[in-house]
Amino acid sequence: MREEFILCQVKRCNRNLFLVNLLILLAVTLIMSFSYKYYYNFFLGPFTMDAASLTAMRDLKDQKKEYVTVRGSEVFHTGLQYVEETFEEGTNRVIDTKVTTDYLYLVVNDWLLVVKAAPGTTELSQTGALTMIPADLKYELVDLAAQEGIPIEEFDQIVLPFMVDAQSGKAIGYLGLFFCVPLFLLSVWNLLRYGKRVSDPLEHPIYKKLEIYGIPEAVANGIDEDIASTGVPVTKKLIISNSWLVRKNFFGLTLVPLQDVLWMYKNVTQHKVNYIIPAGKSYSLVIHQNNKIKVQVGMNQKKVDAAIELIQHKVPSIACGYSDELAYLWNKNFPAFLVELEKLKNAV
Repeated sequence: MREEFILCQVKRCNRNLFLVNLLILLAVTLIMSFSYKYYYNFFLGPFTMDAASLTAMRDLKDQKKEYVTVRGSEVFHTGLQYVEETFEEGTNRVIDTKVTTDYLYLVVNDWLLVVKAAPGTTELSQTGALTMIPADLKYELVDLAAQEGIPIEEFDQIVLPFMVDAQSGKAIGYLGLFFCVPLFLLSVWNLLRYGKRVSDPLEHPIYKKLEIYGIPEAVANGIDEDIASTGVPVTKKLIISNSWLVRKNFFGLTLVPLQDVLWMYKNVTQHKVNYIIPAGKSYSLVIHQNNKIKVQVGMNQKKVDAAIELIQHKVPSIACGYSDELAYLWNKNFPAFLVELEKLKNAV
């Protein structure tokens, strides 16, 4: 037994709603699970790390507490800074310099802890992300130490292999929450709506739309019979019957009673690259209804022509063809639009 068209579309839309929001929920869950350690530190940090724990640590892989506060007995400059330069356009002459980062040594139990800090920082207590020293930074620090007569073997015995990035903030965490939390809540809400619509199909927006035409179940039955007996598929998504134009959308259904259509035409859009080079055309069927709703369906040119011809055959009274005057009146003066439309029909 063939399933009713409207009910079939409700099930299709429900399935799409479920799959899309399930994927969103899974994606957010995966992102947050992979970011578990980061958000553990984001919400609970900074953690106070004493000198004994810091100097006893040699590997960060098993270190859960990465956003820490470390206090030393002395702080001094490494000799390295990060400097931004602004160049003059055309000559490449340096016109401005700005120090954005100081690299410091924080003395902790006779060890040196590298700290990436804001310019001019001298505090003995530093808070930031605990990370391994990047290879390029270590190379620069070793080179400076060598100039002071400290060989690399001795460097590794007095400088800890990790550093505190005191310039790391929580902006990335807030950004992640800004996107992930609304997506999570939206997906949960949509899955709850899915459950409600599955348990009661009449709660689906497709059936709600039918209320303006009468009792939803009766209208749906009429559409089912009309499409089954007279429906012509113009495309995979567009069906035109004696009484209805129906277009399948990913989450819904566009329903247009042909008796409500006043005016239709083919819209052609010329696309250009950089406003100059032609880059093809796109076509769409534009339909104006007596409730002042405009529906636009994009298709290739042959399909648009076929749809217009089919609608004209089924409802010859519909005005067809674009007019600047009608377009202006539709937007500015609907009563005058109806009068002008009637004049055109009488003239024909």
